[in-house]
Amino acid sequence: MIEAAKLVFPGVSHQFCQSHFLRNAGDALTKELHQELGKELKKSGVQTEVKRIQRDMNKKKRRESKVNI
Repeated sequence: MIEAAKLVFPGVSHQFCQSHFLRNAGDALTKELHQELGKELKKSGVQTEVKRIQRDMNKKKRRESKVNI
């Protein structure tokens, strides 16, 4: 399929489907590496920031749903 895309869209760079890319990356992680990655994400504050963004998104959805009623 990638070769066909090169023929149809010459000069356009290929990008992997993000869902498949993340799934494949996750499949490559061993349990130990996954645990270590989780620890590093906690230390760096990434998980806290992701949770904040999720809360903000949920608040926005709730506000929007109230407006649409």
